[in-house]
Amino acid sequence: MKNKKDLKVLLRFMEEFSWLMDSYSKVDFKKAVSLIEESTYDKSEAKDAVGNYESDNPNKHFLVGALPSLFLDSDLFKRTQDIADFSKSVLGIELIRFSRSSRADVIGRVICSTVELDDERLDVLVKALAVLAGNKERTKQILQDRNSADFNWNMVINELSSR
Repeated sequence: MKNKKDLKVLLRFMEEFSWLMDSYSKVDFKKAVSLIEESTYDKSEAKDAVGNYESDNPNKHFLVGALPSLFLDSDLFKRTQDIADFSKSVLGIELIRFSRSSRADVIGRVICSTVELDDERLDVLVKALAVLAGNKERTKQILQDRNSADFNWNMVINELSSR
């Protein structure tokens, strides 16, 4: 009796499985297996290259990724002068002879100088940039405020980091 019951369950399973396989008939399962193996291999290759590296200061490494995209926003930073002003007022990094440099060079000099920043200033800046990066409305507001005479990046950063 139990054998007949098991046989019926197996028969229903085989029938449903065949329907499932028919519905995915265009999938090349051999390629799918290779794709999965390759993606696993790629991740392990990257892990091997980096090892078990842990940043001693994640804020600095966040800035290295966040600042270039911020500075490349030509709506926020129209000129290299704007980047230099931000760098001086917010980061305390004064750039000399930036007017003769390309935008990429100015951005690179700021990024390289972040290594020298103190942890307290970094923490405030990282919090502010995280808010700014995730809030398009706030970015629009900053763009509007930039045209006012009393615009100050330090005030903007302090306001954003306190949220």
